[in-house]
Amino acid sequence: MASSTFPTGSDRGAHAPSSSAQPPLVDRMAETAHHVVDDLASKAGPAAERVRSSVSNTMESVHRGMDGLSNVPSEWAESCRQSVREHPLAM
Repeated sequence: MASSTFPTGSDRGAHAPSSSAQPPLVDRMAETAHHVVDDLASKAGPAAERVRSSVSNTMESVHRGMDGLSNVPSEWAESCRQSVREHPLAM
């Protein structure tokens, strides 16, 4: 019978990277993930501030416009009254 070509338990350990040579894969992946998250956070913060500022400015413009529109009906009514006063028989 031929000998097995699969490594035995003791053979597998001989080819595994030693922990003193470099950090385990999970540690390296976690470190990379931290760097990516830090990089995204440094870019997202200023972008979020620009969006917040833009929304705030837009809301201020909308409020100013609405304040101006709230006076329109009373201005129209006053204009009609003034026209009737100036030309009472024209209507």
